[in-house]
Amino acid sequence: MNEQKANKMASTPMKKLFWKMGLPMIISMVLQALYNVVDSIFVTNMGEQGTRSNCKSSPYNCI
Repeated sequence: MNEQKANKMASTPMKKLFWKMGLPMIISMVLQALYNVVDSIFVTNMGEQGTRSNCKSSPYNCI
């Protein structure tokens, strides 16, 4: 019983694993991308210096 409980990826159907493990990661990535877009819009309203700093720091957000 403990072995089966410990190794869920081997015994659980793929569709159920996708919804249980993959969906939270997808949602977090979408929310992070949305945050980056809103942040870019906010910073570009501050002027040229804000736009430059945002362009330089965006690649680091992706890592």
